[in-house]
Amino acid sequence: MTDQGVLKVTKSLIIWLFFTLLCGAIVFYKQRLLFADSSHLLFRMINDGSVQIPAFRYGIILPQLLPLEGSLFLLPLSVLMLLYSFSFSLLYTIVALLLIDKFERYDLGILFGFCLCLFVGDTFYAPNNDSIQALMWLLLAIAVPEYFVKKNGSFLLSLLLFFLFFSFALWCHPLSVIMAVYLFLFFWFNKAYSLWPKNQFIFLLIAAVFVLILRIYFNSRINYDSDILAPLFKLRFREIPGLFVNTQACLFLKNCFTNYWGFTIVFCCGIYGMIRAKKYAILTLTLFFSIGYFLFVCATYSQVTKTFYVECEYMPFAVFCSLPFAVFFLPLLSPKSIVIFIGLLLFSRIAYMLMAAPVFIERVALLEGVNEKMRKNNYHKAIVWDDKGFFNARIIMDWASPEESMILSALKDEHPQRTFLIVTKQDLDKIQLPGKDTLLGRFEKRGYLQLNNNYFQLDTTDTYHIINP
Repeated sequence: MTDQGVLKVTKSLIIWLFFTLLCGAIVFYKQRLLFADSSHLLFRMINDGSVQIPAFRYGIILPQLLPLEGSLFLLPLSVLMLLYSFSFSLLYTIVALLLIDKFERYDLGILFGFCLCLFVGDTFYAPNNDSIQALMWLLLAIAVPEYFVKKNGSFLLSLLLFFLFFSFALWCHPLSVIMAVYLFLFFWFNKAYSLWPKNQFIFLLIAAVFVLILRIYFNSRINYDSDILAPLFKLRFREIPGLFVNTQACLFLKNCFTNYWGFTIVFCCGIYGMIRAKKYAILTLTLFFSIGYFLFVCATYSQVTKTFYVECEYMPFAVFCSLPFAVFFLPLLSPKSIVIFIGLLLFSRIAYMLMAAPVFIERVALLEGVNEKMRKNNYHKAIVWDDKGFFNARIIMDWASPEESMILSALKDEHPQRTFLIVTKQDLDKIQLPGKDTLLGRFEKRGYLQLNNNYFQLDTTDTYHIINP
C-alpha cells in the first residue's frame, strides 16, 4: 500500500480523535481549569493582564491568548475558563489539520495524535502540558520548511520559520531536546532530507544546533528545570542497574500492560516493521532512545507516582513508538485493517480518559464542600489543616487551592470571594499569616489592589481562620 493510500485511510481517524478531544475540553472545562497549573495561570492572567511565562517557557503562550483577550473585554469568568480549556484542543486540532491536510505528512499527524492519547488518562484534565506543546512546535518545524522546499518557496522565509518554531519547541520543555534529536536522526537515517539542497540543509542544521546549545545553556540556569535534573547528575554508574527495579520502573512496566497497553502494542508493531524493512540503524536508534529515556525517567522521577504527572513525562515514549509504527508498519496493512486497528486503539484511549473523569469531578466537589463549610461559618479566608493527609490524597494536588477556591467562589457569584489554602501541620508551623488585605498563596502573597476587581474581590475585614477539611 502506498503512503498516499495510508494518508487517505488515517486522515479521518486522526481528525476524529482531535475533534473528540475538542468536545471533551468543552464538556469537562471546569474539571480541567480548576486544577493546579491551569487555575494558577488563569488567575494570574486575569489579575496581571498579561501572558504568563513560568521558567522562561515562551512556547506555551498561544493557548493563553483567547482567555487573556476575553478578560480584557470583561467576558464572564465561566467563558474565560471555557476559552482556556478549549484553546489547547483547538490549537492542536488546527496543527493536526495542517500536518495531514495541508502538508500531507500523515506520519506526523499519526505521531501527534498518538502522543495525545497513548499516555493520556488523568493528564487530559491537566491541559497545560508543556511537553505536548513542545512536540507541536517540533512537528511544525519539520513540516513547514519542507513544504516550502516542495513548493520552491523562499528559503529565507522557511529558515526564519524553522528557527521560530524550533526555538518555541525548545523553550516549552526540556524534554523537547530529547524528542528533537530523535526526530532529526530518525529522518536522517530514513533519508527524508534528500529533497533538500545541500547548502540549504546545512543552514537549517546550523540554526538547529545554535538553538539547541542555547537551550541547554539556559536550562542549567533555570532552578525549576535544574532541580528536576539534579538526581540525574548525582547518579553513579553502579546505581544504574537499580533503576530498572525502582518504584518508577515497576510502575511504568506494570502500566504498560494494564493501562498503557496500546503503547506496548504500537511499540512492538513498530519494531516488527523496522525489522521487516531492514531498517536496523533506525531500530538501534529507537531502542537506544527508549531504554535511555526509561532510565532517565526512573532516575529523575524515581518516587513520583501521581498519574497525571508521570503521564506528562512518559510522552516522549509515544514519539519513539509512533513514528516507526506509522512509517514502517502501517503500510504493511490493508485499508480495512488500518481502520480497525487504529480505530479500536483510539477509542480505547478515549474510554480511559472518560474513566478518569470521576476523580476530577469528585475533586471539584471537595473544593465546593470546603467553600460551603466556610459559607456556613461566614468565613471568607481559611487555612485547611489537613494533618493526616487524607484530604490531600483525594485532592491530588493542593498547591493551587487558593486560586482554585477563589475562582470557584466567583463562579457562584459570591462577593467577596472565599479562598483557602490546604496545609499539613508541618507547613502550618512555617506559615506567616498575612494582613487582612492580602491573599495567601502557596508561592506568593497578593494584595487586594493586585486583584482584577472586575472578577475578584478579597474580604479585607476578615482574617484567616484555621479549619478542618
